[in-house]
Amino acid sequence: MAIAVNFDFDKRQERVLLNTLKSLQKQAPRMISFAVSDTLRKGKTLLKSEVAKHLNLKAGAIARDIRSFKSGSLGGRLIVMSKSAKSLTAFKGARQTKVGVTVQVRKREPREMHKRAFIARGKGGIRQVFRRTADPNNPGRLVPRTPIERLGGPTPYGIIKEKPGVMSKVQKELGDVYLVALTQKVDSVLRQTRS
Repeated sequence: MAIAVNFDFDKRQERVLLNTLKSLQKQAPRMISFAVSDTLRKGKTLLKSEVAKHLNLKAGAIARDIRSFKSGSLGGRLIVMSKSAKSLTAFKGARQTKVGVTVQVRKREPREMHKRAFIARGKGGIRQVFRRTADPNNPGRLVPRTPIERLGGPTPYGIIKEKPGVMSKVQKELGDVYLVALTQKVDSVLRQTRS
């Protein structure tokens, strides 16, 4: 599952640009392509910062779930991938105590205590939070070794699904970023042709 933010350069807008810049018709597709690339880069940063307002995740963990794709030279999309739950150690300030593991998952909520949980290295040597599961044969007791349960927290995809205002705000700002990037590139090309 994934959520996408799309933006496209309208063909009508391209004709208006070409008519105003008749001397630069050969460079117009390159200018548009540059503006799309710049918008995707800035849009990824914008989406990452919007998600970071809600989750206490490290920036790199959020960025790994966001992909950007150019669709031709006239548009692009940002996709937030739905991956499995983030390991609790990916959140800032996860630490092991005598009682269990404490971690703050969401920015505006208090720390959560996961009793009888511990931090260990999982597959690939990645630090993760685990808890032994209840023993089905002995109620009230835990299994001695396996099976073991990996604890995880919410993903950027989950936050965007939960709070639709995040995506609509990014979608709105992408249009503004796109226009600014395009005008900057047009101004740059005009300055170069004058000199």
